[in-house]
Amino acid sequence: MVELMKYYSPKWAGHLAMIISVIVAFSYPIMGIFFTKLLFVSMAYMKPTFKEDRDFWCGLYLLLAFGVGIFGFLQKYLFAFTGENLTYTVRKLLWEGIIYKHISWFDNRERAPGVLTNILSEDITQLNGLTSETISHIIEAALGLIIGIILSFIFSWEMAFITLALSPFVLSGSVLMAKLQWKVKNKASAKAGDIDYYTESNALLSDIIMNYRTVISFGAKNIDFLMDKYDSLLVQPNKQAVKNSHISGVLFGYSLFTRFAFIGAVFYFGTLMIIDHGLDPEQTYIAIQILFLSAVGAGMSISHAPSMGKARDSATTVFAIIDEPSQIDVRDTTGIKKVEKGEIELKQVDFRYPSRKLKVLNQMDMKIPAYKKIALVGHSGCGKSTITNLLLRFYNLTGGSLMIDGHDITEYNVKELRKQIGFVMQEPLLFNTTIKENILYGNPEASDIRVRQMAE
Repeated sequence: MVELMKYYSPKWAGHLAMIISVIVAFSYPIMGIFFTKLLFVSMAYMKPTFKEDRDFWCGLYLLLAFGVGIFGFLQKYLFAFTGENLTYTVRKLLWEGIIYKHISWFDNRERAPGVLTNILSEDITQLNGLTSETISHIIEAALGLIIGIILSFIFSWEMAFITLALSPFVLSGSVLMAKLQWKVKNKASAKAGDIDYYTESNALLSDIIMNYRTVISFGAKNIDFLMDKYDSLLVQPNKQAVKNSHISGVLFGYSLFTRFAFIGAVFYFGTLMIIDHGLDPEQTYIAIQILFLSAVGAGMSISHAPSMGKARDSATTVFAIIDEPSQIDVRDTTGIKKVEKGEIELKQVDFRYPSRKLKVLNQMDMKIPAYKKIALVGHSGCGKSTITNLLLRFYNLTGGSLMIDGHDITEYNVKELRKQIGFVMQEPLLFNTTIKENILYGNPEASDIRVRQMAE
């Protein structure tokens, strides 16, 4: 949480929102007093001072409504403002952390495009659960209850004890509903053991979309197989959602029941206290209404608070990516910047891709003289493209050394080395923009004449 609060800005807005939350905490207990006073004034319409009393308490109630509206707006606005600043800043850091990672980092199935996109879009938005917004909601709920209890004891300590004893039933319904909502939205509910079904299904879907030509070329049976596999990954989350829906229905019914039962019970005991013990009806009803509304307000505040559990899981995932250093970082400014001749030599090179167990290159030796044109010929998977990937420093060697002009390739500056190598992939990929902008992607400062030359 301390790490996350570094990106929560501006700080004054967060502090002001917490102060406003303290002010808002008084609203429900005060509303209980005003509502009860208005009710008893309305019943005494024959009193000579009826109009004056009515106007006075209606005016106070109206002022309370305006105050709650203004402070409620400021509270939500400030939390939304600081929350958006937080997600904007962290999302930029996360995107930078992803885009500058070494190529082998993406070979892990847990870092498929669909999974990373989900982290960028969903996990980032959950981070507010570890900020002052959650703390403010908890303070508002706790302070509202404390204020309600104190005021209730002032007006009628006897009914305050009775109402206070029944208040946990009202509060528990809202709290249980909030916890269930957090659990339903939490990705952990889609886990079984070490398998995260949402992550697996996102990874599979990402692979299908990225390789849709290959998927379709294998025919309808292959498509049906992949669809069945995708469907099977969603079976467990579906079962969990159905289970949660049953629990949700029970808890929602319990929440409604407790509210109505609470009202019935406190009024029953209130009438007994008025008849048998001679308590003042107005003071008794004020004590009941204050605690009831305080409990309802506390439950609403807690239910609106973001999930701290999910926010903690999301923060762990997000900052693990941000803090993980790239093994091959193009932002590094050190190293040899110019290739003088271009003599290439592979000495007992071993290499295997991180996602595979078998070696692609095994003790390979090869020397390519400077200024020579060569062709690497071999069956699919023998390592032709792999050698190109190693020359471009997309991957580090597993063993051996790759030399350029007598210097180990790791001694060269990665960014400058790649600028001096032309590379056409087997399956060129185009961004969803114009041909000119795709060509300019390699050199944004190139002139129109240069772009035309490259296109020809």
